[in-house]
Amino acid sequence: DVLSELSSEKLRGSSLFLSNSMPVRDGEFFLYPRQVTENDQTAHMQTSLSGFPLSVNVNRGASGIDGIISTAIGCGDTFTPTTLVCGDVSALHDLNGLYGLTSDLPSLSNAQSKPHSRVPLTTIIVNNGGGAIFSFLPIAKHGQDVGFEEFWGTPTKSISFRKGADAFGLP
Repeated sequence: DVLSELSSEKLRGSSLFLSNSMPVRDGEFFLYPRQVTENDQTAHMQTSLSGFPLSVNVNRGASGIDGIISTAIGCGDTFTPTTLVCGDVSALHDLNGLYGLTSDLPSLSNAQSKPHSRVPLTTIIVNNGGGAIFSFLPIAKHGQDVGFEEFWGTPTKSISFRKGADAFGLP
């Protein structure tokens, strides 16, 4: 899993932006360690955040995926390197937001109106074929009997996110 590889040590001194849907759920599971209290008969879960070294940001849009790239760019415009983890469908919904990483626009945190170099936004797009969270819906177990893929699937395997970045002259 992508988030289990992003240890707090690798992200020390940076900001992490998690897209809605699976990334924010995975982030809660992998980035916030939980310990079972042995003395508690109900096996109460405790979250231990002591020493958690990074800022974690999220955005809740109308459907949860609107403007994710643009919002992450805004977080990164605070002179703190930012890593965005988002799904393929979220990335598609805001692919034009990559324009905000070009040097054509002034920084919001820089009062000058001239173009400048922005703080890097590392973007990790989890391309899992689109809308993996929908597989958790009860209707998914009925598969093709109810046209699950046709009506709920959002295939993205034919999309080249590399070409999307190239379109804006991004590395």
